[in-house]
Amino acid sequence: LFLYVGLGSKKHPVHLLVPHGAFEIKNPPVLKHNDILSWLDNGTEGEIEGIVWHCNDGTLIKLHRHHLGLRWPIAETHLNSQPVVVSWTKYDYDFESQSLFHHFSKLDGQRFSRLKDIKFDF
Repeated sequence: LFLYVGLGSKKHPVHLLVPHGAFEIKNPPVLKHNDILSWLDNGTEGEIEGIVWHCNDGTLIKLHRHHLGLRWPIAETHLNSQPVVVSWTKYDYDFESQSLFHHFSKLDGQRFSRLKDIKFDF
């Protein structure tokens, strides 16, 4: 699942891979069409691309905003509002100076209130 998070630009877009189940929904909607529609369209937690239910038998059921006629992408997402710590020390690297990976590596160890607070010098 790739999410556009508002970083970078059209020339240097940034996408993050967010594994299913990485974020727990604290106040899930009732499993009724109108309740799910309202939750996705009106709540802070609902500012996401969709919901994936993990069933006991291993089945995944995905419901995306567009399945309910809602717009995607949206200007502000729940992921954009979460605090971020850039950690770039796990692997050795030698990125080209114009690469986004190089720009992220210069932010190693820094904390940001939200993703959109990360700024790059291009």
